[in-house]
Amino acid sequence: MKIELQYSEQTIHTTRAAFIRGTEPKVWLQEINRWNISPEQFACYLVPASHQSIQAIGLVVVFKSEEIALKVDAPYPYALLVNKLLVPTNARLFPVVNDNELQQLLLYDIHFFHPTIGLVGYKKENQLNLADLFQVHPATDTLWHFAKDGIKPNPPFQKISINQANLDDVLQSFSDQIDKKPLDEIPDKEGDNSGGSNITDAITRTFLKGALSMGKKLDNALENMAMGNTGVNGEPGAFDSDYWNTGPGPLDRFNKWANDKLNELEKKRQKELNRLLDMFDENTDEALRYAIPLDSTFLGRGRANPSSRLTRRSGNFNWRMGGSGGAADYWDVGNRYHELRQKYQLAAEQALQNRDYKKAAYIYAHLLSDFHSAANALEQGSFYRDAAIIHKERFKNIESAAACLERGGLLTEAIDLYLELNRNEKVGDLYTRLKQTDKAKKHYQICVDRAIRKNDYMEAAQLMLAKLKQQKRAMAILLNGWTENKQAVLCLEKYFDTIAPYPKINLSTQAQHVYKNLTPVNKKIAFLKVLDTLKNKYPEQLAKSSKEIAYEIISETYSVEGRTNYLFLLKNFLQNDRLIGSDCSRFVNNKSKVTSPTKLQCIELEKNVIWLTAKVIRNQFLALGSKEGKLYLARGNWFGHIDYYNWDQDISPFTKLDLVVSSYSSNQVIIHSSSHLSIEKKVLPKTINFVDEQVIIHTPRWINNNAIGININLIGRITTLSFANAHEDVLMTTHYNANGEITKTYDCTIDDQLLNDIRNVSYTDLYYNGRRFFFLAKENIVIIDYEGNAQAKRIKGNPKKIVVNDTNESTQIGIMLENGCALLEYNEFFVFSNELNPIDIIFIGQNYLVVTEKYKAYVFDLVTRSTNAIKEFNFTSPVKLSLPTSNRHHCAFLNEKGQINIIDIRK
Repeated sequence: MKIELQYSEQTIHTTRAAFIRGTEPKVWLQEINRWNISPEQFACYLVPASHQSIQAIGLVVVFKSEEIALKVDAPYPYALLVNKLLVPTNARLFPVVNDNELQQLLLYDIHFFHPTIGLVGYKKENQLNLADLFQVHPATDTLWHFAKDGIKPNPPFQKISINQANLDDVLQSFSDQIDKKPLDEIPDKEGDNSGGSNITDAITRTFLKGALSMGKKLDNALENMAMGNTGVNGEPGAFDSDYWNTGPGPLDRFNKWANDKLNELEKKRQKELNRLLDMFDENTDEALRYAIPLDSTFLGRGRANPSSRLTRRSGNFNWRMGGSGGAADYWDVGNRYHELRQKYQLAAEQALQNRDYKKAAYIYAHLLSDFHSAANALEQGSFYRDAAIIHKERFKNIESAAACLERGGLLTEAIDLYLELNRNEKVGDLYTRLKQTDKAKKHYQICVDRAIRKNDYMEAAQLMLAKLKQQKRAMAILLNGWTENKQAVLCLEKYFDTIAPYPKINLSTQAQHVYKNLTPVNKKIAFLKVLDTLKNKYPEQLAKSSKEIAYEIISETYSVEGRTNYLFLLKNFLQNDRLIGSDCSRFVNNKSKVTSPTKLQCIELEKNVIWLTAKVIRNQFLALGSKEGKLYLARGNWFGHIDYYNWDQDISPFTKLDLVVSSYSSNQVIIHSSSHLSIEKKVLPKTINFVDEQVIIHTPRWINNNAIGININLIGRITTLSFANAHEDVLMTTHYNANGEITKTYDCTIDDQLLNDIRNVSYTDLYYNGRRFFFLAKENIVIIDYEGNAQAKRIKGNPKKIVVNDTNESTQIGIMLENGCALLEYNEFFVFSNELNPIDIIFIGQNYLVVTEKYKAYVFDLVTRSTNAIKEFNFTSPVKLSLPTSNRHHCAFLNEKGQINIIDIRK
């Protein structure tokens, strides 16, 4: 019986050996070296060319186990049957032989069954020793003192980049979406396809205009000659105009004919506009091929001879035509301008719905000259590099361009832009994502050094913990912040939060150490407040030591300074003692029968920050400021707990900042700046001190930089108010969903006088009451519904600011006048006072209007509508702004020292 190998398309055996083809030992050794396994883990046997030749044509390598074989990418894998027979892993024996029969047939220790060579048998002593393949030359007496380094290997790749496109290329890619087709191939509704050629109409129009101009010059010349010529005896001279103007002459008849022809050509142009508008209703894609750019920078500098036919927009339009292009035929679309804009907007929205993002970008950029919306469309379509180019080259907004590249995963390109902005932390984050940890650490360390130079120990420690993973250095930095009185309380809290998770560290012992060795007398009360917070977080670790330290500090404060105001803190540390509160009260009352005046609750923000603005969102407040040219944010609750955040971005001292919030319906916060900063998103977490959901604070790059108003309304939807073009003759509202995608754009219906007043608005608060938007423009309260229909209420008294009461069923609008305040409700205008010098105005609940002067605040009753303030409050420091609180009877005032004073307006 003859046994053969039968081929199978699938692998049917597990690999245990490999066959290396080649007659040279060098080839075998190179392949074995590639496997990176020890020679002790395999055995080698030479494979002869045939039964008649002992010339080696290869080497078979048998691995000691299947585990080792799995690590090897074998070129020709072989299986080991019954521990003796090597066959290809994709071949079987034919006819089938069971294991017992196979054991009896095999005579040698190892058998190699090759499809063409046949069966080769090996005894154990036939195993090849790889060392025999090397020839060792005897040592020679050679001096190696003059040996030189060999060729150094090429350094590993650090960055791979491609040729960057420019704005021309991006915009060209938009226009490539539109096919080229002459308009005269499409018949009119009447079936007339003989509109004449553009060239003929252009020549005719040029001739007629030239002829009319020459005729006018000739007519003027004759009239001038007549003025200086008189005939005999006072009769009219030969060139007297009254003598010649006895009826229409040849020149008059020619002028009338030429004007009629020009009017006829203009009618043909209007007919083409009608055709274009009709085409949008019938076939949008076809209409886009002939659409006229409105207010477009693509139009050339010169003015071509107008024609009566719509010319096909070149499918290969060039961005450079916008700056130095040739002449263009400017169409006077007249009252069809808004109709065309509406058609274009609808076409763009339809393209977005169809996920044809390039076409939408073409419409926005080329036809509407709305590059913000074009970039938005590109980001929706994941064309991040194209969108980044628009941000960088069109708007000179490197921050937005870098963020766009980062979102698209183009990290090396984003790094280059972030380096321009000195955003080292962001650069470190991106290098971390690229697994280039050494470079990442370098940039993180730059940030740490910068933070320490600014005495921002919290920021430095956060970087150490979160980015560099160096807990010991972070702990040292935090203790430095405590001892050097720089963010002392925050640093101490963070220090204990950092060491708490380590089981080997005794938190109680550490608290005693910091108190005894690192806390001077003037910081003991601050230490007590920190301890009051920590004992709730770590009650088991700090229960005993916190009581002992509290007793010591409070008793020392009373015995040395005679102060009893901290005595009541004892009840926080002795929660099981129900009598401690009453005992403290009795002790204090016995010490003094004269009660001290009630002090206002005061929350102190960091003093080294210039606080610029503040807003309330849910049950917390956000204050925005600058410190040493960087942006700072304080997040606080009304019980005095404050968290600080900052951005590694430069901010000019002349930059105006505003926080756009929706007090209750959304957790989004937008930072708007007059210098169009693109603020990196920060997520402020939900914590024990901020029990509401997390707060997301950022500046979406898809928001129009030229927006004069921004509003966050229901479910995080955002609406912007901006001008559609550089001429500022079209005001539009753009509505975005929570993901930043454009859902609808409307042109506002506004009369010319109101539009002129709105042009003077650089930025304004935009309010929304669930139905309509409100904002102030000069002396007008402008009201716009969701579809852009606008009306206005003119206000006397030079209004400076408005606020909308969103807690009342009716729409109440508080108005800060130049010298006073007023209320607008149900078209009823009520003046509370015209003798104030207000700097701010807010509603408190449904019943109160608070008007703030620099050193004084007044409370007016909305129910009685009395012109006299029901309460007045005086301040010793200049007030910057006022805020509502989570309590409907409380009002807060931020002064120039960074203090927030909270007042109960009922007292």
